[in-house]
Amino acid sequence: MIHENNIEDNTVSICCLMVEKKNAKSVKNICDKENLLHKDFRLTQIKNLVAIPLSFESTLINMNDLLKDNSSLQMQFVDSNTLLKSKIKNPSEQLVELCYQYSLKLDGLPFDELKKNLPKRWEIHGNLILFPDHSFSLKIWEIFPQDFWIRVAKVFNAERIAIKSKIIGDGFRTPNVILRLGNDSWVEHIDNGIKYAYDVRLNMFSKGNITEKLRISSFNCENEVIVDLFAGIGYFTLPYLVKARAHTVYACEWNPNAIIALKRNLEINGVNDRCIVIEGDNRKNAPRNVADRVNLGLIPTSQMSWKAACDALKIDSGGVLHVHENVTCKDDTSICSCSNVCLVYLKYNGHVNNSKRTSWCTHLHYCMSEIRKLLPSMFSWNITVSHIEYVKSYAPHLDHLVFDLLISRNSS
Repeated sequence: MIHENNIEDNTVSICCLMVEKKNAKSVKNICDKENLLHKDFRLTQIKNLVAIPLSFESTLINMNDLLKDNSSLQMQFVDSNTLLKSKIKNPSEQLVELCYQYSLKLDGLPFDELKKNLPKRWEIHGNLILFPDHSFSLKIWEIFPQDFWIRVAKVFNAERIAIKSKIIGDGFRTPNVILRLGNDSWVEHIDNGIKYAYDVRLNMFSKGNITEKLRISSFNCENEVIVDLFAGIGYFTLPYLVKARAHTVYACEWNPNAIIALKRNLEINGVNDRCIVIEGDNRKNAPRNVADRVNLGLIPTSQMSWKAACDALKIDSGGVLHVHENVTCKDDTSICSCSNVCLVYLKYNGHVNNSKRTSWCTHLHYCMSEIRKLLPSMFSWNITVSHIEYVKSYAPHLDHLVFDLLISRNSS
């Protein structure tokens, strides 16, 4: 390796090619092609010559070959403080540069085609970088050596690389993720002080429901029993336990991979003693006559489990159903004429506006009507809308809502 350290003053000297200014560009191009340039420093004029900084990876053999063919070149060690620092490149630029270097190394692979297949966005989970399914998808990436992926990871200060593919159609929405670098695909995400651990190859994590998780966290459920019919890895189960201090949560889940993560998350958050995990189809296995609240956190609709939700409520006192639904509201500018109970609060551009949208209320009335049919017929029931929560929009005309329905026995 061709660099020197001065131990006494803790400076570094960088090996440079000293060339006349008129030849600097052509020599730089030769060095660039041979992957000899130093990434941290750029060409610097020193008196009447230009210093071309060389990488630490450059060997004396490389230099001897270059000097032999260019007798006018000189090698000289230059104090790193004298050299101009390179412009800081963003991760996308660094990936393009890496791709170019390796396309040359690997016998001239099609750089333009590879460049188009590089990621434009990514997710960082601790020391794991997760790339989307449209990136690094060409078959040709499989011939790239391990050191390429190590250098890609270093761009993001990561140690592991995973690449998404299309979701597996197994009924569980299992991710299809390739671990390109590293052996462990478990990551940990902290959301509102709650730890979520999961395997990126087997589980999905939704960051988009943070407002609903925060809302649940604000509840006082200290003396309540909750049934979460779609627990997953604990998206809503954990806020009920950790923040809302629920007495007991029944967490229903049918995906074996999600159950592994759920149990791990209950343990690392120290709430496993207050949670009962029920494995299997909630329509068959959900508890009955126990719940003060039932969480139905499945979209686009949770309707297939409305009967299980009604049966889970305490038959003496009823309780609250938190019903998640995707509602289509195309070209809906009309104002709902129903009671003020449908008044919802939306944030647009930082301002809070009152909005009563007909499509929301129409869907709400449908939910209430269908749920009323599913309640135990031996009693008379009241259904009251206590809140409508706007979570987010998936498209201009598709809204994720949560209807809070208070179910109570009619005393008459």
